[in-house]
Amino acid sequence: EKSIEVRYLTSHVGFDATGDSNNLLSHIAPVREIFDFNDLDFSEIMQRDIDDARVTKDMIPYLLDPKNRGLVKFFPPIVIAIAAVDKNEAKPSKFYPPVTRTQEQHLDGYPQDVVQSGELGGEVFRFECPLLDGELCLHDGARLKLNTSKSRLIILDGQHRAMALLALHRNLKNQWSDAKRAPYANYYAQWTREAIEGFDLSALRLPVIICAFPDVDSSYKGELDITRAIRAMFLTLNKTARKVTNSRNVMLDDSDLIAHFTRVLLSDVKQVDADASHSLRIWNVELDQVEDRTQITSPAAITGVSHAYYAVEHLLLNDGKVKDIAPRAGKFKSIKAIDATLLDRLAAVDVIGNAETNKMRRDNYRESSAVLLEKAFRERYGNDILRIWRDFAPFSSHCRAAYNTHSALGGNVNAQVRPILFDGQSTGRNFEEYLAFFKDRTAEAKKAKSLSPFQEQHLALLNGTKAAVEDQVKSMYKTRADLFIDNIAQKTDLKTEGVLDPKVVKIVNGLYQNVFTTVAFQAAVVCGFFHVMERVQSKLTELDGDEPSTGVSALQEYIDCLNKYFRPGTVPQLRNLLKVFSGNPGSGAASTWKEESEPLFRTVVYGGEMKPDEWPKYRYIGLELWEPSDEAVKVEVERERATCRAAVFRALHNRRKNEFVQAKYNTKQEPNEDEKKEILAKALELHNELIDALGKGKSKIELKQARAWIQTPADGEPDQEDDGDVD
Repeated sequence: EKSIEVRYLTSHVGFDATGDSNNLLSHIAPVREIFDFNDLDFSEIMQRDIDDARVTKDMIPYLLDPKNRGLVKFFPPIVIAIAAVDKNEAKPSKFYPPVTRTQEQHLDGYPQDVVQSGELGGEVFRFECPLLDGELCLHDGARLKLNTSKSRLIILDGQHRAMALLALHRNLKNQWSDAKRAPYANYYAQWTREAIEGFDLSALRLPVIICAFPDVDSSYKGELDITRAIRAMFLTLNKTARKVTNSRNVMLDDSDLIAHFTRVLLSDVKQVDADASHSLRIWNVELDQVEDRTQITSPAAITGVSHAYYAVEHLLLNDGKVKDIAPRAGKFKSIKAIDATLLDRLAAVDVIGNAETNKMRRDNYRESSAVLLEKAFRERYGNDILRIWRDFAPFSSHCRAAYNTHSALGGNVNAQVRPILFDGQSTGRNFEEYLAFFKDRTAEAKKAKSLSPFQEQHLALLNGTKAAVEDQVKSMYKTRADLFIDNIAQKTDLKTEGVLDPKVVKIVNGLYQNVFTTVAFQAAVVCGFFHVMERVQSKLTELDGDEPSTGVSALQEYIDCLNKYFRPGTVPQLRNLLKVFSGNPGSGAASTWKEESEPLFRTVVYGGEMKPDEWPKYRYIGLELWEPSDEAVKVEVERERATCRAAVFRALHNRRKNEFVQAKYNTKQEPNEDEKKEILAKALELHNELIDALGKGKSKIELKQARAWIQTPADGEPDQEDDGDVD
C-alpha cells in the first residue's frame, strides 16, 4: 500500500485568558479523560498512563521555578491526533466521514487548497492552505477548523509536557470538577492560583502539531483504521522517547504476529460481560509491568502481559521438543520465519490460502490475514487459556477477592483508592512516586521552618489515601486467603478467635507472590496441558486414529485434577501443599506454625531461581497430579511423568552426591559403596516424600527403579518392562 498522508498544522498554545488558546487548552486531554476505559476495545487502549508525579515534581517546576526566572523556557512540540467519534459514542470511529479535496477562493481573494472530512457545517476537520502559483504555501496562512462535537483531540506525544500546561490552566480556571479529571487533581493541588499568578506566563508557549489522516476515511480499502494509524504513530514517536515498557510495546506492536494473538487473548478478557458468572476481569491482568520485570506488582492482578505473551509465544512456536524438566531451549524472540507447525496449528492454509501462508512471517504479515486466523487461535488456544485463568483454583480465588473489593469501593468517599488499585497502567506506582516526592518536599520545608498549613494538610490527605489503599489491599488478601481454604470443612485449626489466623494469610500471600503469579508457574499450567495434548494428537494422526477428547472435556478434567490438590479439602491436605511450595509449617494449630524446612519443590526438583524458561520443572508437578480418563491421553501423561520422574531423581541424586563429597572430602573424590547407598537412600526418601505430599503415595518410587535411573545415561530411559540386573 502507498504511504498514508498525515495532514498537520503546526502552531502553539499559550495562557491567553480568552480566545483560541484558552479554547484549545479546554479541549486537549489525554486518552484517560476523553474515552471511558470500559468503552474501549483492548486494541484501542493506545497510551501509557501519565506519570502525574513526574509532571508535578519535575516539569511544572521547570516552567515556574523562580531560580530559573528569565532563562529559556521551551518544550518540544506535542503531537495531537484528531479522532472522529460517532454520534452519541464515547469511543473513536474506525474511519473519518468522507474526505473531499477541493480548491476554493478565500474571502480575501486568494485560492486555497481545502481538505475536509464531512459536509460543510458538520465536518470533523477542515484544513485550509493558501496556493501560490498553484503550489501549496506551507509556511504561512494555513488554518484548521475543528468540530469539537464530532472529534476528540488525543495527545500522541508529549502528554507529560502537555499535562504541565493543562494542570496550570485548570488550576487557574478551576477546571478539575469533571469526574474523569477529579482523581488526578490532588497531584497538582500544590500549584495554587496564588502561586501561579506570581509568575508572568504571558510569554509561555507550547508548540503543538495537530494532525489527521485524510486517506483513512469511509472509502479507504487498506489495512488501517484511525485507531491503528494513531497507535502506529504513537509507538514510532515513543521508541525514541522515554522508554516504553516491553509489556506496553506488546500491546501496541503491529509488526509481531505473537503480539497480535496476545492482544486477541487480552481483548477477550477486556470484553467479559459485566454479569459473567466468573470474576476474571481486565484489572486481573497487569498491563504495564514496571521496569520490564515479570513479577506482578499490582495487587489486583494475577497475571500480566508478559505472562500471556510468553505462553502464546511458546505455544505457537513450540517445536514439540520439551525435554523432561530441562529448561525450555531456544531464543524465541529471534524466530521470525513462521514454520509449518505454527501454521498447521491454526489451519492457515484452509483459512488464508496457500499463497498468503507461504509468505507470512512473524514480523511481516497482512493484518487481514491475522484477523482471519483469530478464530482458529481462540478455538485452539485462547478459549482454553482463559478457562485456566478463570477456573484454576488459586487464580479463581484471587479474581473473586479482587472483584469483591472493586465492588465494595464503588461508593468510597476517597475517589483515588479504586483507580489506584484497579485502573492499572501505573496509577498505583505514580501515586507512590508522588507521595515520596511530596514527603521530601515537606521535610525540606519543615527543616527550613517554612512549612505551610497547606503542605501539612495535603501530606495528611496523601497519607490518608495511602492508608486507605493499604487497608483495602490487606482486606483483599484476607478475603483471598479465606477463599483459598474455603473448601476445607473443618477450619478450627486455621483460625484464631474466630477469624483466619494471620500466619495462614501470610503463607497464602507467599504462595501467590513466589509461585502462583510467576511466569514459570503459569507457563507450566498452560503449556503443560497443550504439550501433552499436541503429542497425543500427533500420534493419533500418524496412526489414523480417533482424536482424543480434547477441548472443554479434557481441559476440564485437567483443571479438576489440579484443583483437587490446589483447592485442599482438609487441613492435612493444606499442610501437604505447603510442604511442597512453602515449607513444612509443622503440626498443631496455625497460630503455632513456623517454617520447619525448605519447600520440597526446591529440595527435590530445583533449588535455583525459577526463571521463565525453567517452567518444565513446574510441569512435572502437573504431570504427577493429572489423571486423565481418555486412554490415549493417559498413556502420554504416564510416559511423560515417568520421563520427568527419572530426570528429577537423577538430578536430585547428583546434587546429593556432590553435596556429600564436598562436605566430607572437599574434593571430587568418589564416595565408597556404603556412602553411595546412603546417598541413594536419602535421595529416594526425599523424592518419595514429595510424591507423598502430592497425594500420590501409592505410586512411590521403588529402590530398584531408582538404581536403574542413576545407571541410565541422561539422554535415554531404561525399558520400563525390563527389570535388568541393576546390582
